[in-house]
Amino acid sequence: MFEVICIDDCTPDGSAAIVEQYVRKDPRVRSIKHETNLGLGGARNSGIRAAQADFIASVDSDDSMKPTMLEVLWEASENGFYDIVVCGFDRVDEAGTVLSTQHSGDKTIVNDGDIDIFNAMNPAFWNKLWRKSLFTEHDIWFPEHLYYQDTATTPRILTKARHLRFIQDSLYNYLVRPDSISTTASPKHLIDYFKVFDLILSFLEDEGIDDKFFDSFLDYIDRGIAHHAHMGAMQGLSDEDQTQYLRHLLAFKTGYIEHRALVRQKSKSELLPLLEKARTKSDLLPPDGRPILPLSVIVKTFLRPQILERFLLSVGHYEQRRGVRFSEILVGDDSPAVEVAANERAIKKARDFYPHLNIHHHVYEENIGLSDGRNRLVKEAREDFILLCDDDFILDEDADIPAALGVAKEGKYQLVGGWLKNNYNQKDGSFSYWGAYGKISETDEEVIININEQAIGADDLFESEYLLNFFLADRACLIANPWDNSLKVEEHQEFFYRLKGGGFKAALFGPLFVKHTADRSANPARYNDYRFAKTNWERYLFEAPMRMGKKRRTINRCRHDTFERWTVDAVERSTIQNTVQLKEGILAQAVPVTCISPSFQQHFGGYYDILLTSNDGRYALCQSASATDRLPRASDVADIVLIDKHNDNATRILGQTSAWCHQQGAHAQFIPGVERQIIYNVYDEEIAAFASIEVNVDTGEQRPHPLPISALSPDGVTAASLNFSRLFDYRPGYGYCHIPDPFADENAPAMDGLWLFDLTTGSKMLILSYEKIRDFLTQEGFDEVSASKLVLNHVAFNTDGSKVLALLRIFSDDAPFPTFTLVCDRNGSNLRRVFGFCSHYHWKDAQTLVMSGGEGMTRKTVGQINVFEINVETGECVQIGPGALCDDGHCSYSPDRQYLLYDSYCNNAFPYRRLMIYRLSDGRAVDLGYFYSPGKWFNNNPDLRTDLHPRWSPDGETISFDSIHEGFRGVYSIKVSDAIAALESPLSRFSKQDLMMWYSAKYGSESSLKPKATHREVEQNASHRADDQTWRNFDRIWLLSMVLAHRAHQSPIALKRIPAVNSDTPLVNLARIAKKHRIELVAPESFDELRYIDENPDVSRAVEAGRFRSGYEHYVLNGHLEGRKRATV
Repeated sequence: MFEVICIDDCTPDGSAAIVEQYVRKDPRVRSIKHETNLGLGGARNSGIRAAQADFIASVDSDDSMKPTMLEVLWEASENGFYDIVVCGFDRVDEAGTVLSTQHSGDKTIVNDGDIDIFNAMNPAFWNKLWRKSLFTEHDIWFPEHLYYQDTATTPRILTKARHLRFIQDSLYNYLVRPDSISTTASPKHLIDYFKVFDLILSFLEDEGIDDKFFDSFLDYIDRGIAHHAHMGAMQGLSDEDQTQYLRHLLAFKTGYIEHRALVRQKSKSELLPLLEKARTKSDLLPPDGRPILPLSVIVKTFLRPQILERFLLSVGHYEQRRGVRFSEILVGDDSPAVEVAANERAIKKARDFYPHLNIHHHVYEENIGLSDGRNRLVKEAREDFILLCDDDFILDEDADIPAALGVAKEGKYQLVGGWLKNNYNQKDGSFSYWGAYGKISETDEEVIININEQAIGADDLFESEYLLNFFLADRACLIANPWDNSLKVEEHQEFFYRLKGGGFKAALFGPLFVKHTADRSANPARYNDYRFAKTNWERYLFEAPMRMGKKRRTINRCRHDTFERWTVDAVERSTIQNTVQLKEGILAQAVPVTCISPSFQQHFGGYYDILLTSNDGRYALCQSASATDRLPRASDVADIVLIDKHNDNATRILGQTSAWCHQQGAHAQFIPGVERQIIYNVYDEEIAAFASIEVNVDTGEQRPHPLPISALSPDGVTAASLNFSRLFDYRPGYGYCHIPDPFADENAPAMDGLWLFDLTTGSKMLILSYEKIRDFLTQEGFDEVSASKLVLNHVAFNTDGSKVLALLRIFSDDAPFPTFTLVCDRNGSNLRRVFGFCSHYHWKDAQTLVMSGGEGMTRKTVGQINVFEINVETGECVQIGPGALCDDGHCSYSPDRQYLLYDSYCNNAFPYRRLMIYRLSDGRAVDLGYFYSPGKWFNNNPDLRTDLHPRWSPDGETISFDSIHEGFRGVYSIKVSDAIAALESPLSRFSKQDLMMWYSAKYGSESSLKPKATHREVEQNASHRADDQTWRNFDRIWLLSMVLAHRAHQSPIALKRIPAVNSDTPLVNLARIAKKHRIELVAPESFDELRYIDENPDVSRAVEAGRFRSGYEHYVLNGHLEGRKRATV
């Protein structure tokens, strides 16, 4: 059974009489008459109150129900289980023609508080069955005299309904009329919308759910306004009313009460475009006097609303403190729907704090990825320049973004990058520097990125081929060079690789920086699960090199305390990571050392006895190659680089070659006797052979030669040449890999050996064949060479070019480096064996040379390697520098033959290479420094190592050498005058034994510092005494290093005031010298400052009173003399 309640809302026509006829005919029909007109909402309220049943349905006066509507709806309610049952409906015209049918399908919804009350269903009252108590028990009623009473009521009812049912059956006819409420417009429509907005907002606030539903409600209002604006809502209004309607409609959309004054003076022509795009107060605010930076800030976000909120608040804070405004902040959001709503709330909060923040929220499909999101934001940006940010950044008010924009506008660089205050702590302001700049190179199979992450100066502007994800860019550049959409993550290297290929330039700018928390714990769990999931990460990690057309990608990253190498092999789907701790770069530094090659790239001079500086001292020659962790392949190219020392060490590439190796490069060198003419080895692909090429430094003019060079005569006319394929087979670090040795199967070929060729005529001659050498040594009684494979290495002309020296090595597994030192006249005659095992040598004059080695034939039989001067004519041999020159190393005379330059190798126990200058006249020597060279940097492969290879400039003014002590392979320079001054100064230096002890104490295992004993008590006592003495020695060496480092940087006048110190200087004297000369007594990591203070209260009070800077200062000045125990970690 059902009843029909008809409401007479003071109708002026005859419809009330018709109703009365039905009332008399059918007891189920009742009529209620209003004394005054209450509108559609009031009529519905009267009907609900008068209803006797538990469920109600409604039909508007111009619509109709289909006959089975009530029956079907009740059946669908399952005897009243569902609170609301919704059916489909037909849209019909006045002739009854069905225009369309709409329904929500067959489904049920259980409302647990998460239902979207503005989108769950059509708000209309008429196509539904309602539980009456939803209205009566919760005091929810339709507003009277409002056009949009459904919109005002249904969302409120949905907050109370628990069970909803939707059916597809179309059971209601909705009449579409051109003059209906939904197709007409007037100021009353806007006023009624405003009242509806107030009503719903007040309800949400009273219920305490305004934050939960506010964003969804705004979207709901947007759709309603858009419907009326685009469906002819202004038809029939005068032009003045249309303008007023649009003005009010726009003001309502952006917050009517707060913002209506902002649009009062705008014309209709201004209002229509604003209705299409205005969403924020800042779109309407008048200028506030702050200049607007023509810059679009773009940030892509995913699943991190709280972090996004922090970033946006920092943008507002930056604008406020710097007195500027960004033109727009574009947020690209591909989060799931729930997080999108949370991001909207974050944006609202930022707007509330900073009303002028012009934030535009662009919502994309879920999880489109970082690259696609950024590309879309770039296209949507209005300005010509873009500031790229990550959502976990915090803008720093001290960063000079306007200055960076000025640099970008100059046009030299399309990207101007900044550095990061990484791991930023918001409580104490601490951070670690992270600023990446570097160089990108490639081979056929590999991309190699050398990155420096060390600090730059506050005003520096460094050109770079790689930046972090914080940069200011020319929008046209990003349009032409977008991120690869197929890479949702791991997109960064591919982007900069392609950027370089497109000819765009980038730079790192010191005044541009941003705070970065890098705290994964602040991320939602879902974000971490996605972003750092191994399967997801590896997919793009291995795809990225393939997108660059390569099999591998290697990143060499140098940080302040580590060098990291990370290779990704996309074919093998494997990664190799190698980290080397960068300890003290130079120990016992006695002179200033300058890096003359570009920092944090890979440069090296080559060998120690070749001419790498021009005669006038202006130019230095070196090579640059990126493949530092493996042997070069035939496709790996090295640049031949000229350094202009008179022009701030500016570099210029003179050529490229694939014929190079790690130890001697491409034998690139200046040609003696020819001004500014260089020569280096190449691989000639046309003839598939190694050759060499001359290049004029000034004109670039080139001249090819038929053979590769191994050495040049002092007059620059004759070159020596070797078979570099054979040398590669023996020692890959010295040969070239391109072609196989044609004599590989011959031990002593008659047509291979030492060649000479004329650089002017090109004529060549084999002066020493392997066959001739074998026969000579066999006659000398060395029968072992008769069945051995022979190879020549390291050729050197004497000072007048009349003789040639070379090392003969034997391919043998029985002993390492079986070696003969051979000399002959330049035509190959007068061949003789000079020495047993020799490692390195250098000619003093036409007959005398210096060499490091020993009388045995191999390293195993030599024993201690010493340095000798040998007359090759008489055989006279004299040891020089006994006790000083006693390690294997590279030796070379100064141009005036007064000094000897010497270096040494290193090992894993003490990974430092020693550089020394030795005066021949009085045997005085001084270590210029010990340079850090860990074996792990070159994968402990001796063919990849970086020897110092120290060499003199021809004018005797400078010493240059190669080193990796700063985490990259670089070329360094020392003034000879500084070296001689150090030699003349009082002996303030470490011995090598001192340094080895210091290194072992600092970095060795604790057990290595303690003696062993048989009995426990004896062991304990001895251990304590040994500990005291060991750590005292350690502290003495620690302070000595501070004093020596301070001395090395003083002027000659200041140097005289600092007493001479050495490894025998007592600890207290070193401490007093340090304090007197204001050298800060920084405690080593092994000293426990807090524990020492805690165990010595009087020291704590003295430090607080300012008598000592620290507990460590007290210990080295007084504590160890007073017998106080060292607080050792």
